Amino acid sequence: MAEGATASASRENRRAIPVTCAVHRGPRGFANLVVERKDNGDILLDPHVTGECVIILDEAAAMALFDVLGAWLRRASTRRAGWASPRTPLAAG
Repeated sequence: MAEGATASASRENRRAIPVTCAVHRGPRGFANLVVERKDNGDILLDPHVTGECVIILDEAAAMALFDVLGAWLRRASTRRAGWASPRTPLAAG
Protein backbone atom coordinates (compact mmCIF):
# COMPACT_ATOMS: atom_id res chain seq x y z
CA MET A 1 0.00 0.00 0.00
CA ALA A 2 1.34 3.45 -0.90
CA GLU A 3 2.47 5.82 1.81
CA GLY A 4 -0.47 7.90 3.03
CA ALA A 5 -3.12 5.38 1.98
CA THR A 6 -5.36 3.97 4.68
CA ALA A 7 -7.10 0.63 4.66
CA SER A 8 -10.08 2.06 6.51
CA ALA A 9 -11.54 5.47 7.21
CA SER A 10 -14.78 6.84 8.60
CA ARG A 11 -17.73 7.55 6.34
CA GLU A 12 -17.45 11.26 7.11
CA ASN A 13 -13.97 11.36 5.58
CA ARG A 14 -14.29 8.92 2.67
CA ARG A 15 -16.37 8.67 -0.50
CA ALA A 16 -16.36 6.31 -3.46
CA ILE A 17 -17.13 7.84 -6.85
CA PRO A 18 -17.99 5.62 -9.84
CA VAL A 19 -15.56 6.43 -12.67
CA THR A 20 -14.07 4.86 -15.78
CA CYS A 21 -10.50 3.60 -16.01
CA ALA A 22 -8.89 4.33 -19.38
CA VAL A 23 -6.27 1.62 -18.87
CA HIS A 24 -8.51 -1.23 -17.76
CA ARG A 25 -11.51 -0.14 -19.82
CA GLY A 26 -14.90 -1.45 -18.80
CA PRO A 27 -18.26 0.33 -18.85
CA ARG A 28 -18.67 3.87 -17.54
CA GLY A 29 -18.78 3.90 -13.77
CA PHE A 30 -17.26 0.42 -13.47
CA ALA A 31 -14.20 1.48 -11.45
CA ASN A 32 -14.28 3.29 -8.12
CA LEU A 33 -12.27 6.33 -7.15
CA VAL A 34 -11.98 6.63 -3.39
CA VAL A 35 -11.62 10.20 -2.15
CA GLU A 36 -10.50 10.56 1.44
CA ARG A 37 -9.82 13.58 3.65
CA LYS A 38 -7.02 13.00 6.15
CA ASP A 39 -6.89 14.57 9.62
CA ASN A 40 -4.04 16.84 8.47
CA GLY A 41 -6.24 18.25 5.66
CA ASP A 42 -4.64 16.31 2.79
CA ILE A 43 -7.00 14.86 0.19
CA LEU A 44 -6.19 11.37 -1.12
CA LEU A 45 -7.41 10.08 -4.47
CA ASP A 46 -7.17 6.28 -4.65
CA PRO A 47 -8.09 4.88 -8.06
CA HIS A 48 -9.17 1.23 -7.93
CA VAL A 49 -9.32 1.31 -4.10
CA THR A 50 -6.07 -0.65 -3.87
CA GLY A 51 -3.79 1.85 -2.16
CA GLU A 52 -1.15 1.09 -4.78
CA CYS A 53 -1.19 4.42 -6.61
CA VAL A 54 -2.48 7.19 -4.37
CA ILE A 55 -2.58 10.83 -5.39
CA ILE A 56 -2.13 13.12 -2.37
CA LEU A 57 -3.26 16.75 -2.62
CA ASP A 58 -2.39 19.32 -0.01
CA GLU A 59 -4.88 22.11 0.64
CA ALA A 60 -3.48 24.40 -2.09
CA ALA A 61 -3.55 21.63 -4.71
CA ALA A 62 -7.05 20.56 -3.65
CA MET A 63 -8.30 24.16 -3.98
CA ALA A 64 -6.68 24.47 -7.42
CA LEU A 65 -8.41 21.27 -8.54
CA PHE A 66 -11.69 22.50 -7.04
CA ASP A 67 -11.40 25.79 -8.95
CA VAL A 68 -10.59 24.08 -12.25
CA LEU A 69 -13.40 21.52 -11.97
CA GLY A 70 -15.83 24.23 -10.88
CA ALA A 71 -14.97 26.40 -13.88
CA TRP A 72 -15.28 23.50 -16.30
CA LEU A 73 -18.58 22.33 -14.80
CA ARG A 74 -20.07 25.83 -14.76
CA ARG A 75 -19.09 26.26 -18.41
CA ALA A 76 -20.61 22.88 -19.34
CA SER A 77 -23.84 23.55 -17.45
CA THR A 78 -24.37 26.94 -19.08
CA ARG A 79 -23.88 25.36 -22.51
CA ARG A 80 -26.42 22.63 -21.72
CA ALA A 81 -28.88 25.25 -20.52
CA GLY A 82 -28.46 27.22 -23.74
CA TRP A 83 -26.74 30.15 -22.05
CA ALA A 84 -23.65 31.73 -23.44
CA SER A 85 -20.44 31.46 -21.49
CA PRO A 86 -18.26 34.58 -21.29
CA ARG A 87 -16.18 33.23 -24.18
CA THR A 88 -19.08 32.26 -26.42
CA PRO A 89 -21.39 35.19 -27.19
CA LEU A 90 -25.02 34.53 -28.00
CA ALA A 91 -25.79 34.28 -31.70
CA ALA A 92 -27.93 37.07 -33.04
CA GLY A 93 -31.32 36.25 -34.32
